[in-house]
Amino acid sequence: MSSYGLSTQNNGMLNAKARAALAKAQEAFAAVQVKLGTPESAGESSYRGMHPADNAFPREMAPIHNLERSLLVKESEDLATIIALIKRGLYGICQGPNCKLPKKRIPKARMEAVLTATRCIDCQSELE
Repeated sequence: MSSYGLSTQNNGMLNAKARAALAKAQEAFAAVQVKLGTPESAGESSYRGMHPADNAFPREMAPIHNLERSLLVKESEDLATIIALIKRGLYGICQGPNCKLPKKRIPKARMEAVLTATRCIDCQSELE
């Protein structure tokens, strides 16, 4: 069982807290996927002006859209990782490879603040 109170019951079913966390992660994942599917996130725009200068703005915004898309892809990957950890009953346990305490629990406040947290504060500080 993780520090967040998430576990699988004997029959492999997720407990209520795990189901709630899983639903939240899946909802966030679906929202990111919708954003990734929009033309604007791919650096395209549905706006087409009548004057050539009107079309310069979307081209100049392409680097910003590309950065936004990269951030959405990263968020999508992080959420997929969290979904897998919840299903395995490991959500809330530090996944840092050099964690000093095996199965160290991530503080509940951190889990609530950062849904995609996979490391305790010490391991995350080392990474940064």
